[in-house]
Amino acid sequence: MRPKFLKLGTKYFWRVKAKDEGGKEIVSDVRSFTTADVPPRMIGLPSMNFRDVGGGKNVDGAKVRQGLLFRGMQPLIRKPKEVVKNFYVDNLGIKTDLDIRGETERAGALQGGEANLEEFGLKYFCYPLEDYHLYHPRCTESIPKVMALLADRSNYPVYIHCMVGSDRTGTLFAVLDGVLGRDDRYIYTDYELPSLNEWLPRFRYGRKSSELFSYLDPAAPGYETIRKEVWACKLDRGNIRANAEKYLLDIGVPQAHIDAFREIMLEK
Repeated sequence: MRPKFLKLGTKYFWRVKAKDEGGKEIVSDVRSFTTADVPPRMIGLPSMNFRDVGGGKNVDGAKVRQGLLFRGMQPLIRKPKEVVKNFYVDNLGIKTDLDIRGETERAGALQGGEANLEEFGLKYFCYPLEDYHLYHPRCTESIPKVMALLADRSNYPVYIHCMVGSDRTGTLFAVLDGVLGRDDRYIYTDYELPSLNEWLPRFRYGRKSSELFSYLDPAAPGYETIRKEVWACKLDRGNIRANAEKYLLDIGVPQAHIDAFREIMLEK
């Protein structure tokens, strides 16, 4: 038996029931194990690049709640409906599918066999983002909508995804991880994590990622050459979490939405 969907830092109890040759039921002693409280909480096959955003603590010691916000690749492809429902609805209880691809891209994926989660009662929103360029019009228009959605407790649990779950999703979560108070090391490592699946590696000092992090970290290689004159706000070195909030406020996200997102996701 292979247990699935286990949460981090959680104690689980188990026992075994069986019957002997005479049909008498035999029950073992109750035993237990505790999962490590070390994010990320990977869910499903590694190649799915699907994980819970929660788990562990932020720099202020607040726990990041599990089971509320998930990130990953496109919904399951060419799988029976009962498998799709079991994964997203029955086990994870997801209520909202937030797609950060374009509508045309999603339509093509559905034709290619991608699961349509609306069939199982999920709310669907499409807010297209541009990967690695936080001041691209698609980002400055869509990210305030994303934050408004995440500020509404009734939308949770939420699943956010693009096609692969690494570039556009990685761009968004560099900001969201910062808002949740994760430290710089965690944010960079979380961006790099998809390198362990079947797609191309994504390293923090690559060309594209340097462009992304130049918006959030003055220590990023691209800051001096790419972003210094464009990015009006003064960035705090070694403090992506503060810079992420500055960015959101700069593109018009209300402070109330930032605070509501934190209140929902953080357990103090």
